[in-house]
Amino acid sequence: MNRIEAAGKNVDEAIKEGLKLLGTTLDEVDVKIVNEGGFFRKAQVILTRSNPLPERKPEPAETSKPVKAEKQPKIMAESEPRPVKNRKPQMEIVSVIEPEKPKAEKTVVYEKSERTHISKKPRFGGADATPEQLQQIVGFVTGLVAELNIDGAGVTVNQSESAVEVTIAADKASSIIGHRGECLQAIQTIVNAFVRTKNMHIKKVVVNTGGYRERREETLRAMAERLAKKALETKRTVRMDPMNAYERRIVHDALGQNPMIKTESYGSEPRRYISISPK
Repeated sequence: MNRIEAAGKNVDEAIKEGLKLLGTTLDEVDVKIVNEGGFFRKAQVILTRSNPLPERKPEPAETSKPVKAEKQPKIMAESEPRPVKNRKPQMEIVSVIEPEKPKAEKTVVYEKSERTHISKKPRFGGADATPEQLQQIVGFVTGLVAELNIDGAGVTVNQSESAVEVTIAADKASSIIGHRGECLQAIQTIVNAFVRTKNMHIKKVVVNTGGYRERREETLRAMAERLAKKALETKRTVRMDPMNAYERRIVHDALGQNPMIKTESYGSEPRRYISISPK
């Protein structure tokens, strides 16, 4: 078996399950992430051997034990051969089965969805939230921030064309942002899960604090341009630090129009990263 699809609670669990079924290790396969998973759904991956195993030839059938020939009756005297009546020749029917042509296996080393430009269209239901729904979201985020023991936090909500924007104001924005925005991203994931459980078919909720997301996007775009220039000067591939899916899409979008550069994503979450290479 050279290719298999596996599922798990997260991407790592799905990869482990696939490796177990293939009976191999991570350095001997190419990984394609079909679904990163999340709330109420499992992660799905496709594992393909880097060096496919040769097809196993069918084993020869076991030879049956020789059967003892029955004793022929003794012929007492030779007799003239009896005339044999004309018999119709028997036709041997042989079925011919054409072997199936093996399907070519295509290995994908990056997610195509990440290479597309960032869509301005909402990823959820797309409808505007009603005042009652906005109030529910504010109440939920307020309670969530209180559970995190963040001092002086206030929650406001606004709607744009593409998203419901929730802003958290606090004395220390860093306590909400976390390392490279990990805490802020976790809060946003929880809020969107709450929206789904309440069957709110509305735009995606984006959580921000202190203008962090705008600053982070500017930083990523500037970094992408700088590393692309370095890749062209050195004629070598430059590898970026691991990022979440949203930030990877920003980098792909920033360099998508550069005809001399290509960007690809490798690895599995949460260590998935982008490589920038000259064409």
